Amino acid sequence: LLRLRGQLLQLWADGARQLLLELRGRARRRAQKRGRHRIGRLQLRLRQERLQLRVALRNGQQQIAELGFIAVMVDGRGTTGRSRAFHEFSYHNLGGSFEDHVEMIKQMAAKFPYMDIDRVGIYGTSAGGYGSTHAILQFPDFYKVCVSISGDHDARLDKAWWNELYQGYPVGPDYAEQSNVTMADRLKGHLLIEHGDIDDNVHVVETMRLTDALIKANKNFDQLIVPNMYHGEGGNPYLIRRRWDYFVQHLLGVTPPPGFAIHEEREAPPARPR
Repeated sequence: LLRLRGQLLQLWADGARQLLLELRGRARRRAQKRGRHRIGRLQLRLRQERLQLRVALRNGQQQIAELGFIAVMVDGRGTTGRSRAFHEFSYHNLGGSFEDHVEMIKQMAAKFPYMDIDRVGIYGTSAGGYGSTHAILQFPDFYKVCVSISGDHDARLDKAWWNELYQGYPVGPDYAEQSNVTMADRLKGHLLIEHGDIDDNVHVVETMRLTDALIKANKNFDQLIVPNMYHGEGGNPYLIRRRWDYFVQHLLGVTPPPGFAIHEEREAPPARPR
């Protein structure tokens, strides 16, 4: 009986020792895993911060700020992210959403007196190309300079799913009322219009219609029809430089450096299939 008891105690001790070793091993593995996770999270955070820096350097607003301007982006009535009533302000009223931009900039200037609201410019691409052009036509005494890129200037010419989303169906008088083409005679400031000749999103005919209306209204403007360019600037260094130069020349009153070329160390985007 005593021998059996001793054997049982030995088995218990061996089992306890083995369990203790296993628990220690588990704890050590968990600690190593936590350490790897900490290192992994730190590496991920560093990658994210580097990515944010690269994005900031390539961000259009950051670029403009580096030139000495104050860059402002406003989500006025008609945009998402708030109430349905706030969003529906732009329904049948796509061109009526820019009053908030003007009022916001005026309020900012009242709070920050170093802002010069006598020299305000605006730019945008696609729907932003429409919006920036519409803003300088709707508020010609406020906006002095505009660069419009690949703009869908007339909803009657654009793809149905986009227009009907905001303007509804069938085509009503609001389509013409919101068109930049019908407002071309209101232009007072400097307008640069850019569009690619093979844009497969917003057809270049929309820019040509606006061009025709501006010519008929005897307005001075600048235009770039870019060969072999799809929708938007597409990171084209020449177009980015021309946009910078346009604001520097007409808002700052400074002559841009001649022959300046943008060089960026990154791989070229893959060619789009034809």
